[in-house]
Amino acid sequence: MTRIVGIDLGTTHTALASGGHDTAAPDVFTVDQWVSAGAHQARPLLPSFLFHPPTPLPSDPFGDAPWVIGEWARARGRETPGRVITSAKSWLSHTGVDRTADILPWGSEASDVPRISPVEASARLLRHLVTTWDAAHPREPLARQEIVLTVPASFDEVARELTVRAAEEAGLRVRLLEEPQAAFYDFLQREGDRPLAALFDDASTKQTPGSSTEPTGSESEPVHVLVCDVGGGTTDLSLIRVTRGEQGVDLERVAVGKHLLLGGDNFDLALAHQLERRLAPEGGKLDPARFLQLVQQARSAKETLLGPEAPESVRLSVAGAGSALVGQTQTVEVTRQEVEDLVLGGFLPAVSFDEPAAPRSTAALVAFGLPYERDPAITRHIVQFLRRHLGAAAPRPQAVLYNGGPFRSERLRRHLHGVLEAALGHRLVELHQPDPDLAVARGAVAFGRAVHGLLPSIASGAAHGYYIGVAEQEGGETRRALCIVPRGAKEGQRHRVERGLTLTVGRAARFELYAKDSGPVHAPGELVELDDDFLLLPPIATTFEEPESSASTPSSTTPSSTASSGSAPS
Repeated sequence: MTRIVGIDLGTTHTALASGGHDTAAPDVFTVDQWVSAGAHQARPLLPSFLFHPPTPLPSDPFGDAPWVIGEWARARGRETPGRVITSAKSWLSHTGVDRTADILPWGSEASDVPRISPVEASARLLRHLVTTWDAAHPREPLARQEIVLTVPASFDEVARELTVRAAEEAGLRVRLLEEPQAAFYDFLQREGDRPLAALFDDASTKQTPGSSTEPTGSESEPVHVLVCDVGGGTTDLSLIRVTRGEQGVDLERVAVGKHLLLGGDNFDLALAHQLERRLAPEGGKLDPARFLQLVQQARSAKETLLGPEAPESVRLSVAGAGSALVGQTQTVEVTRQEVEDLVLGGFLPAVSFDEPAAPRSTAALVAFGLPYERDPAITRHIVQFLRRHLGAAAPRPQAVLYNGGPFRSERLRRHLHGVLEAALGHRLVELHQPDPDLAVARGAVAFGRAVHGLLPSIASGAAHGYYIGVAEQEGGETRRALCIVPRGAKEGQRHRVERGLTLTVGRAARFELYAKDSGPVHAPGELVELDDDFLLLPPIATTFEEPESSASTPSSTTPSSTASSGSAPS
């Protein structure tokens, strides 16, 4: 019998877990990888780094050449940044570039380093898993298993399709699952649904002292769980609605957040920039190699100073520039208070639930080619997400599940929890997550079991409604849109649009596609006004040829709105 395999293709780490068609705890697969120039070792996490060594290694047991993948790739990439590919997953979602073009390593000036696309970089990471798995399971090759591959809930359709393409290039047929759901499935597999049923007890949503907000749990009303997944490069938010069912509880994913390029890597970058001002000459900057060293040192300092029994300060060392390095190593001290002010105060500040949303801006902070969020306050993004999908007066979430590497720090997790409780005005139940690095891969296995009816399942339809832009007359400006798939549509469900579009056969038509994740649910064929809440997706261009006979023309093309090939439709 085949096994169920869950793969978390992460921004900074990749993990794989597997299990049988039962309810036993999934096994975490240790991935063989280079850990130095002369040694390879199996580890539970595979750093998602591809490094091109100046001199090829004497052997290539993984078939990764001319690249090296894993722990040693990460270590060598710190020293020679122009030869390393990082954050391939984030590049898959970067709408400002051609994600299928050979653009990585971004900004590299090394003439001997080949360029590859984000899709190929992702495929190479997956092929490394295939090679190491097959070596460990020669009678159960990975391509023959049931594979669930996780993606951010906020990935657009293009990024999801490119992820599937990368898997196919690695020889894998996969089923996609949103990462926050995977983390929630891991919780269900470990704890069952009893902690969720307890949320209906009024005592579980007891008010905090001085709060003006009434407790929100009751025997009849649904309750909501916020899943907050903060990884190395992204913050992914989802809402799970919990209702009482005939046998336990019923679960539905009702909302996902926008794609936020904001995560633990940003903490490290911000701290490194702060320390750079002390190391570089006045107004100057460190060269790229030394700055990457500083970023890695900052990450280590952050983990130490936000960890248990943290010292008051630590000293960091960065190698000097030039060939004569002896005596040129620079040191800088960073204090615990400094890290807390930056990470807890800057990225996780106190916010009000009624705080107005920051004005929209297309500008963003760019680091290593990726456009990170201009507003670094993750707590503000969380509150705005809750207001957008639950409303200011609606019941607020009763529980939260934290997932992702940054939450290994109990200090950070407790701080964020206190900020959210203060913003919500009531006690927030924290659902236990003992291992945030591996939960997504294990939860993907649990999802596979739920598909077979072995575990409770989370209902989830389309997180967005999808629309095509239409013009009222030839050449008119597109300010209205026709709903073609309603928000909440179930997988495999067909929707017939009775309202038709008039097109000119034999002439190219350009279809402007839009998505919307909040507000009223529109029926297929409903014509709505476009506003700033609609997200413009990449357009589609095609040509409709004249049918052989007029009898073959579908009746649903009766014109009601006219789309011009130069302005709108799809």
